[in-house]
Amino acid sequence: MIERLLHLTHGQEYDTFWNDLSKKLQKFEQSRNPIAHWIVLEAHCGGRKFSPSRDIFLQEHPNIYAGGQLFISHLREFEKQADFYRLLVYYFHLYLKNPAFLSHDEPLPAGAHGEMYFASQ
Repeated sequence: MIERLLHLTHGQEYDTFWNDLSKKLQKFEQSRNPIAHWIVLEAHCGGRKFSPSRDIFLQEHPNIYAGGQLFISHLREFEKQADFYRLLVYYFHLYLKNPAFLSHDEPLPAGAHGEMYFASQ
């Protein structure tokens, strides 16, 4: 839907950017699925006082991602990439609304630098 609206409004001007971004987001979604489809389980027994660090854990969704492991480092890397794509799409939106917004003479705002993620995807 977004691609169609972009094409209707701007023709083919941004096709290269959007097609490349779409491919990267599809690849990114593949890393999202194993993270998003884990189940939070709560174990509470024996009359002990509830402790989140002891009594809550993640379990793979049955039969979807068998044999996988999920580490906090995966979540942190996913979070960095998600934030980069969020900023990229946001700044693209701002640029479409006002092309002078991002001139080559002005640096990007703090936190908007994510070239290493985009280039490595």
